[in-house]
Amino acid sequence: MTARFVQITAEPLRLDDHLAAVDDAATGAEVSFVGRVRDHDPDAGGRVVALEYTAHPDAEAALRTIAERAIGGSDAVVAVSHRIGRLEVGKPPS
Repeated sequence: MTARFVQITAEPLRLDDHLAAVDDAATGAEVSFVGRVRDHDPDAGGRVVALEYTAHPDAEAALRTIAERAIGGSDAVVAVSHRIGRLEVGKPPS
């Protein structure tokens, strides 16, 4: 299989887009991971209030390559996104 949905975007991520991309009668389970900005970092000099993410122009292609390598020869169906821009502590990337 290939990754069906891969994106890097400054727009809010929509879980429904991912669920629709992996909707397949041949699959028996779905697993989701949603990252959030936490309020601490042992290497930060102070309190964390937000993170600012940027991406290289080739990052989306690299993300697709990583997803397809993870799939390998399996029948897995994958959707993966990463948000760029300013993300506040505790907020989901949506």
